[in-house]
Amino acid sequence: MNKQTAYGLTIETREDQTAMTHDFDGRDMLNRRTDQLHALLVSISGAGGESFHNMADALKDDLIWLAVDLSAEVRLLARTTTSAQEKTDNITPLTIKAAYNRNETAVVIDNQRHSPQAR
Repeated sequence: MNKQTAYGLTIETREDQTAMTHDFDGRDMLNRRTDQLHALLVSISGAGGESFHNMADALKDDLIWLAVDLSAEVRLLARTTTSAQEKTDNITPLTIKAAYNRNETAVVIDNQRHSPQAR
């Protein structure tokens, strides 16, 4: 097992599995990911779309999958932070892990596993 931490992010690797843990409040992470997704989509559409369309197909594909992955994470964070708000007036920080292996990507939020649909 290899474990490294920097800037509130811990990455652990074991055999063919990698887990990332962010040390942020769930709502803060939701806001951060929403802003990142918006910036990405602005850069590949409208005025930014011209440079996007001039990119190599592999790079365009990677950017689209980045948007898909970010949107899946935003959906899960939105569901989790909304249900957490409904249960209590106090916002409890969430433990968020994104696990990637050869066959699956999953996000674990407060020990509940959520798997976005396969690509």
